[in-house]
Amino acid sequence: MSFQYWRCSRSDAIARLQRINDALMQAERALIDDRGLHGRTWFKHQIYAPGFYTGYAALPLPDLRQVIEDGRGSDAKEAANRITEAVKRATEVLKQGRG
Repeated sequence: MSFQYWRCSRSDAIARLQRINDALMQAERALIDDRGLHGRTWFKHQIYAPGFYTGYAALPLPDLRQVIEDGRGSDAKEAANRITEAVKRATEVLKQGRG
């Protein structure tokens, strides 16, 4: 990032920060899958959610992790694909918000 980025008017800086904030919010929303997690459809975020056995303690990649812990290797590909789709959606949102 160049220092010239910050050498702009206050209103330009505020507008730029607003675009960045909006892009980050949209990227976070893109990590949600309306299908929810396997067996816990009320949890929709594909990157973090409470673990199945941990109460409220958040775990990364909860669907994939649960599949592995339960020994359901046949479901691992679907869980990984859903995570990949979510990350791709978020990436596209951030690319669009760069302007």
